[in-house]
Amino acid sequence: MASQGHQTNTLKMVIAFAKCLGPNCTFYDLHRPDQIIPFLDTKIKSESEDPDRRWITTWNDYLIHIKLFLRWLYNCASKNNSESSQRAPESNWETPPAARIKKKRTKRQSPYSETENWDREELFTIIKYEPEIRKAANHDLCDYIANYGQCADTWNATSLVTHTIHGYNMHSRRTV
Repeated sequence: MASQGHQTNTLKMVIAFAKCLGPNCTFYDLHRPDQIIPFLDTKIKSESEDPDRRWITTWNDYLIHIKLFLRWLYNCASKNNSESSQRAPESNWETPPAARIKKKRTKRQSPYSETENWDREELFTIIKYEPEIRKAANHDLCDYIANYGQCADTWNATSLVTHTIHGYNMHSRRTV
């Protein structure tokens, strides 16, 4: 299940998309990618506004949230399955034709600039004050990866959780 923050962000993006579609178009009326792309293209900024082309990350984020919602709508809400046990798992969901849009590629290694990445000392400073175990675990994982040299971008290493967490005790914040 998605976190509260993820659900909220998806809802906000879907509402913005619905406003862009207008009152005469419903999500069930979406059949082609060219009905979604104009909304995504409103996130594009000029070279002078965004020389690092960060808008690509925003464009892709909106695409991911809209695609997830449309996949849910297409596979669950539009099918008359009254019991959740009859629904296919998310991994088996079909992507509707309108949402078959490829993400834009960026030349940047990371969505963050060098000055936005935290070094080891900065991570140690914040870990002890983090009240939420999940966030502390993410910080700890970054430290773990930095110690073993598997990732130069220490702060953005949390996506590697499933690949590097083995043998690391997140609760005690020590290697085992």
